[in-house]
Parts: sequence; C-alpha cells; structure tokens
Amino acid sequence: MRLRQKVQALKDYAFAKGARISSGTGIYQDKTQHVIYVNLNNENNELLRIAPGKIERIRNGLNEEKVLLAPSRMFRELEYDPNVSIAEGIGLFKSLFIDNLTCSEPDRFLFGAWVLAVFLRDYATTKPLMKLSGSSDSGKTTAANLATTLLYGISAGQVASSAALYSAGTRGPAPCSGQP
Repeated sequence: MRLRQKVQALKDYAFAKGARISSGTGIYQDKTQHVIYVNLNNENNELLRIAPGKIERIRNGLNEEKVLLAPSRMFRELEYDPNVSIAEGIGLFKSLFIDNLTCSEPDRFLFGAWVLAVFLRDYATTKPLMKLSGSSDSGKTTAANLATTLLYGISAGQVASSAALYSAGTRGPAPCSGQP
C-alpha cells in the first residue's frame, strides 16, 4: 500500500470512528470537565492540557482523553515553560502589551482581557469581536499588530468591514480590526 493510500485510509478510519469536535483553531474546551486543550504546534506533536489546578503537556491523539487536534494554521509553535511564574507572566503581559496601548486605561484592560479570552472561546455562546476605532494616528494598527503578534507569532491585524470580521471570527480565534 502506498503512503498516500495509507494516509487516506487513516483519515477514513478517523472520520468513521473518531469523536467529532468543532475546533479548527487548535484549541478545544471540554466544558463538562473544565479542561482546555491547546495544540502547541511543536515537533513533538504535543497538546497543553489546562485543568483546574494542573497544567501539563500530553501527546496529541495519544492521550487518555483521546483528544486529537489538527495544528492551527493561525498559531506558530507555542512554548510552554512550567517553571514560569504566573504572576511574572501577567506582569510581563501588562508591561509589554497593555501598557503599550494608547487608549484609556479601562479600554486597555478590556482589550487585554479580550486577547486572553481567545483560549476560552468555546465557553461563551457569543464570540466577541474587537473593532478598534479612532483617528489615523491613534494606534489602532499598532494595537492590532501587538495582539496578533502575541497570539499568532506574526503581525496579522486586519483592516476589514464588520461583516468580514464576523465571518473570520466564526472560523478562527480573535480577528482584529483597525479602522478609522
């Protein structure tokens, strides 16, 4: 049997026997167990399993929960270091991201919360979109680029209509718009 036939046979088997989940984002939330799975998109084919009181790396597809996530085209490889202090991480998020936004302090924290919520998308029935508005030199594009670089590893801010952003938001996490 050729490699292409083997791959197709495996896909057919997974389609016929596998549990179906609606996640094309590399992130899956098991709401009944309060567990979030994030595909790290790394060479070791690992997921990050985030459960109450415990964060661990597990094999993608070869785990007790039988969770298999396709790699996300949006996210680059994510690095997880279990030795990093959560307090230090939040401090760095504030100083390197939130403090560099040019909007009012409440709006900066709202935008920061929106960015962090990308990992909780399936817990909410409403998917919030962020539209940045202001004058041509108010920092909208910079904010969008900071957010997408933080989330995806690349600058991917979009200038788009509300309808286009709604469509993008149904297919993947956190579209960002900078509009005048």
